[in-house]
Amino acid sequence: IMINLHLRAFVPRWRFLYAVSFDAYAFEIDEKTEQVLTFDCSHTLELTQRFLQDLFVGQHFPSIDSWLEETLARRYGGTSRRALVVSYRVALNRYQAMKRGEDL
Repeated sequence: IMINLHLRAFVPRWRFLYAVSFDAYAFEIDEKTEQVLTFDCSHTLELTQRFLQDLFVGQHFPSIDSWLEETLARRYGGTSRRALVVSYRVALNRYQAMKRGEDL
């Protein structure tokens, strides 16, 4: 199963008044094991892209939500931290809808 996201995530108004835009996140997930086989994103820094690939690839996709925010808070200082969590949750919702056979 391949899930591509084109998402615009907004920073809460009480912090700053600016939007953080992301072109795409893509997860490839094994249908039987629900393991993330590949992950890609359109970040401008190759180091960020590699870090995120290492974070997601090999993980059980539905279980990522249980550790993602805490792990990012500890290990990732990028300004896109909140948007990354939102993107994952949107991808998880789409994945679950696809498994139920719902038309997106």
